[in-house]
Amino acid sequence: MGKIILEFDNIEEQDEALTAVNASKWKSAVWELDQYYRSVAKYSEVDSEIENAEIVREKIREILFDNELFL
Repeated sequence: MGKIILEFDNIEEQDEALTAVNASKWKSAVWELDQYYRSVAKYSEVDSEIENAEIVREKIREILFDNELFL
């Protein structure tokens, strides 16, 4: 397994380094959110819930695409 060494000189750089380290957690959280809304859209019996879930899923995917990110 590879090793990454992070060095930083100030608080701003520390925040950026921690964001990079936590990127996989962010990806996992967004994926879980998408899956939750997928489940709502698939199994809900209420039309408005299905429609809202589909709108949210589409917005998640739009934001990811605009930022060149993929789940």
